[in-house]
Amino acid sequence: GGDNSVTEGYGALLERLSGDPAWVAEHVRMADADVIAYADFAAFWYLGLIRHTAAQLLYEVTLNRGGDLALAREQYEGILGTSLGVSFPQEQFLEGIDDVLGIARYARALMFEGTLSGWLRSSFGDAWWRSREAGGELRRQWALGQELNAEALVAQLGYDHLDWRPVLRQIRTRLIGEMSGYGGPNITTRAGTRKV
Repeated sequence: GGDNSVTEGYGALLERLSGDPAWVAEHVRMADADVIAYADFAAFWYLGLIRHTAAQLLYEVTLNRGGDLALAREQYEGILGTSLGVSFPQEQFLEGIDDVLGIARYARALMFEGTLSGWLRSSFGDAWWRSREAGGELRRQWALGQELNAEALVAQLGYDHLDWRPVLRQIRTRLIGEMSGYGGPNITTRAGTRKV
């Protein structure tokens, strides 16, 4: 047993490095202007992954309540199509369902990854992957395997619970820059500050 969200979360942490502009600039031969565009694309892609995961979870909760399969086909098309703004053929309503609510484990993994990457950045800097201390901390956590679940691990990092906000904050910062508070009067982007 154990919490597979933990191992999937560590995998997502390392996978997301390929969209980090500093990591890409250091490890991939790419023009500086292309690095920024690529990092923005990677953040947008990750946002799509999160939206798809959340929509799939909502659909699977509905599906697992039982009932009419014809209705489930319509709900699949409606929930995913509305959430992502693209068509999802009804015929695919059972594709990709590995186990009962396995998508919930993946959603927890993405929340764990967002919390962990946010903590690594705040503790060791934006280029945390260069830090020996960050590497030591990750090795210490990895040595535990699945002894602790995702909630216990984020609690060790000082967070109350798993939450979408850390990963969404990172994506928002990448795509539009820092916001001066939710609903605040200004948004600071890479292009400067503007009133909203």
